Amino acid sequence: MDVIDSIQKIVDEVCKNEYINDKCPPDFIISLLYEGTNVQELDERTDKDHKIILTVRHLGSCFSKVIFPQVNRVFGYDSLKEEMKYMYNRTM
Repeated sequence: MDVIDSIQKIVDEVCKNEYINDKCPPDFIISLLYEGTNVQELDERTDKDHKIILTVRHLGSCFSKVIFPQVNRVFGYDSLKEEMKYMYNRTM
């Protein structure tokens, strides 16, 4: 299991626990975004500019947010659960 799959597993558990009573529960998806490379195939030499993205789909809305890295954070990261709540509330 790679890092993306591991984070997705946790996101799925949080979603299941937090939104169990919703008639229309949200879908949260973890994905990897590659940026700033001009090479066709990505390998270890060019795989430097990547970000982990959290996307929520709910009630016809879809929002994405970079969850790692967040270089503007001074005192660390918010919890994944808090990020999910924030994004879920944006769809309402």
